[in-house]
Amino acid sequence: MKFSELKKWLRSGSWDFVVNSRTGVYSKNYGSFNWKNNTLYFRPGTADTGAIYEILIRPSKPQRANRIFFKQKKLEYWVPEEINPSVILDIGGNIGTTSVYFSNRFPRAKIYTFEPVVDNYKLLEKNATNSPNISTFNVGLGDHDGEIDIYECNEEGNTGGFSIYELDVDKSKKQTIILKNANKILADNNITQVDLIKIDTEGAEYDILTTIDKNTIAKTKWICGELHGHKDFELLGYLSEWFDIGINKKLYNRLSFFHARNKLYADSIPWRG
Repeated sequence: MKFSELKKWLRSGSWDFVVNSRTGVYSKNYGSFNWKNNTLYFRPGTADTGAIYEILIRPSKPQRANRIFFKQKKLEYWVPEEINPSVILDIGGNIGTTSVYFSNRFPRAKIYTFEPVVDNYKLLEKNATNSPNISTFNVGLGDHDGEIDIYECNEEGNTGGFSIYELDVDKSKKQTIILKNANKILADNNITQVDLIKIDTEGAEYDILTTIDKNTIAKTKWICGELHGHKDFELLGYLSEWFDIGINKKLYNRLSFFHARNKLYADSIPWRG
């Protein structure tokens, strides 16, 4: 047994989850993992298990701030409780792991989750079954309405890496998805206020966030997500008018994580520590 597998076993409490996390362990049947009275379904041997581990399982490293130990700051999408969101957008919802995480932390929030890839969306619906505050949409968001080809990632098992751009994709493996204007779909669903946005759309982050009405973005308390090397600096420059931004990036990797706190809430919402 590898040491990394031992850690995963101790942290997850499930040997089945460890086995199903191994690369190449594919199955037509879904695996499952129980987390805080939620059953998360996934495809064995794929990036699904990595998402569950990084978003739900990976332990925190306590950090001292004002003599208080804060927990779970190592988790990808940990955000301060003080955000206290009423409305959350999960853009690029994948199989629903982040939405379930936010639903558990903020049970009174209304969560709108958007995922365009059919196979991912099927799992998203299944995983959101026990979370009535999650509404799911089988569409991608962008700067216009229409249909567009999306390409499968060229990394084996990376089920979350579909992109409309030529970013590490296999152009021979594509499907057509429905694309919706980001601002229009919010208006169609009477979403006039957003407190928290999580976004991971394999390069479409700029198109989406700059299409949402500026007044909505300017009042959003917190935005977090992953950037993919497509108009990253343009997006960060755009957001910097309203947000203080922190980035976690390695020089040899085009991917980076970012968290952005609205400057209006600098005194009431703490940074991640």
